[in-house]
Amino acid sequence: MNRPSALYETHRDTRAGFTLVEMLVSVTLVLLMMTMFAQIFSVATSSVSKQRVISENDQKARSISTVIRGDVAKRTFTYPFPFYPGEDSATSPTPFGSRAGYIYLNTNDPASFADDFLQFTVDSRLLTQNKDATEYYGKAASLADFNDTGGNRASLPSSPNQPDVDGGSLSPDYSSSSPAAQVAYFIRNGNLYRRVVLIRNPIDIAGKELDSQPTSLLGNDFFAGDATNRLFEVFGPNPYPTNGAYGTNRYNDFELFFDFSATAATATGPAKFLGMKALSNELASAGAANEAFGNPRFRYGFNQFTGQSREYTRRGDPTVMADLSSRGFIGRFTLAETSTPAFNWPQRPSTVELLSTQQWTNADSATLLGNGNPYDVNGCPLSLNLETGMIEQFNGKDDTTETTVDGRGGPRQMEDLLLANVQEMRLEVWDNRASRFVVPGYGSVSDPDSFVGDYHIRRNLQHDAGNGRFIYGPLAPYLIAGTLRDSDRQPHVFDTWHPRVDVDFSGDGIGVVGLHEVLPPYMPYRFYPPRRNAADATQRGPSSALMPDDAAVNRGYWLPNTGYSVGDVVFTQWKDATALGGNNDNLFSFDEVDEPKFLIAYRCVANGTSSSVITGSPSASAPGQRISDGTTLWESFDNRVPLTTIRMTLRYINETSGDPRQLTLVLPVDP
Repeated sequence: MNRPSALYETHRDTRAGFTLVEMLVSVTLVLLMMTMFAQIFSVATSSVSKQRVISENDQKARSISTVIRGDVAKRTFTYPFPFYPGEDSATSPTPFGSRAGYIYLNTNDPASFADDFLQFTVDSRLLTQNKDATEYYGKAASLADFNDTGGNRASLPSSPNQPDVDGGSLSPDYSSSSPAAQVAYFIRNGNLYRRVVLIRNPIDIAGKELDSQPTSLLGNDFFAGDATNRLFEVFGPNPYPTNGAYGTNRYNDFELFFDFSATAATATGPAKFLGMKALSNELASAGAANEAFGNPRFRYGFNQFTGQSREYTRRGDPTVMADLSSRGFIGRFTLAETSTPAFNWPQRPSTVELLSTQQWTNADSATLLGNGNPYDVNGCPLSLNLETGMIEQFNGKDDTTETTVDGRGGPRQMEDLLLANVQEMRLEVWDNRASRFVVPGYGSVSDPDSFVGDYHIRRNLQHDAGNGRFIYGPLAPYLIAGTLRDSDRQPHVFDTWHPRVDVDFSGDGIGVVGLHEVLPPYMPYRFYPPRRNAADATQRGPSSALMPDDAAVNRGYWLPNTGYSVGDVVFTQWKDATALGGNNDNLFSFDEVDEPKFLIAYRCVANGTSSSVITGSPSASAPGQRISDGTTLWESFDNRVPLTTIRMTLRYINETSGDPRQLTLVLPVDP
């Protein structure tokens, strides 16, 4: 038998293989390589995630910045010099056309950045800073005259004076547009809202200018009539049931169907539209002729009967600290709230939410919610659900049966939401005298040593010295005395105001209009006029009684037979203290013809001695004029200081990463 050769056996017994050391080395190398790949992959994944977060944050910041800057660029009040009482477009140094509408800013509690509020008027046709002329859009139902039995009541071409036609289409599209609007920014429950309310601009038909109030072919007011005989009916998509009178020929819920500026004609309605003419702040007579947005009474979100802004659920007693915790900041009512069946205003008073079976058939006879005016913080107290951020009275649910379900409002939810997960919105204005950004009304009324800038509380012109309070603001009156915190002692409001607030505003609620009510909160000057009598707080000039005695002035009122040097600044002689034209009551009043208005001051441009007669006091109606006075030469200049810049700081949470982010916008508002 053949046996394997020795060579074969040797080869079989000594073939190549891996030793234990080699195996360990190879495994180690593999593990190192896998670890490196894992780390590289992890770094790459993390980098991609971070880049995505950064990209999302940048995109969100750009989007928000574009919207806000776009609105500010379209503001109608391009020269933000607040109006003084009785200011006339014929003699004002600044054209009224550049001071249309208003700018209203309120920071409320300066210790909180969750209750700051900004509202102003815009016009897309203003192209100086932004060339985008796109109009503002909103909702508008198609209307028909219910009393028109001729068969044409459903035809838009037959009754074109209605909001649904303003967008340019004679076919019902249930929407509308306008070049102008009121825009409000506020945060609530972690959401930044941008509420846009259109200002009606009817399309001219056959060369005829249509009235702002919608009317039918028969000339009937679409929104007139009593509770049982409305003159209109709504055609098109209707979220309400069609059973019962409520769904077929009349409705109350104005803001469900229309995104337009309107007030109530009376305390019980009906709605009265405000159009483009209301942007003008030209001096007008009292009453209907003075329906201007510059007047707080006619703005969206303000109580039209007092001129106070509704920004809280209730006012609370400022003298009782425990009572203040029950009030909540709401900013403005959201579309989710105004589209509920109970809101109604301004077509009808707001009502208590009814059973679901009653809401459509018995809405007009429902129990009023307070006095029925949702913008009256005293007459219509509300409550805020801190979990949902909704007003309980306008949450759209049946409070009688749905005790375990939190309502989310009416059908127009989230339409006005701009940004979610917002923690703060901080608003500040540039104080030219202090050379820094400040909160209007900063400082203390009782600290005589604090630096008094243009927007310091001690320069607030609405100080009611007789009653120790300020009378304008959503929580007014603000009582100065006592141990209250600053947010309850003083307002933090900037407002461009209106020349005829003296006729239509009564901030103290007693119907007696005082000087502290007709002046804007702040009217900064380059040189502040001296007090008429510094020792008597009742005889001051257009200044707050709280203003320090060393207010910045130069030579004060002009005097005869007085030597003046180049650079000296004077004001027109206070003629009221003489027998030359004033009423000699020694009290300052803006509405007296011979009272100086302090918008114009005078700088000496040639040394000399003034005239020997008081009638030689320099007088000019515009800046840049030169006036000879004895051997002295004066040049008039604009003494006002406009609001130049608003700084808005937004802090929000990135949804992807959960990291906090901040967006700071410096918004120029001067020309």
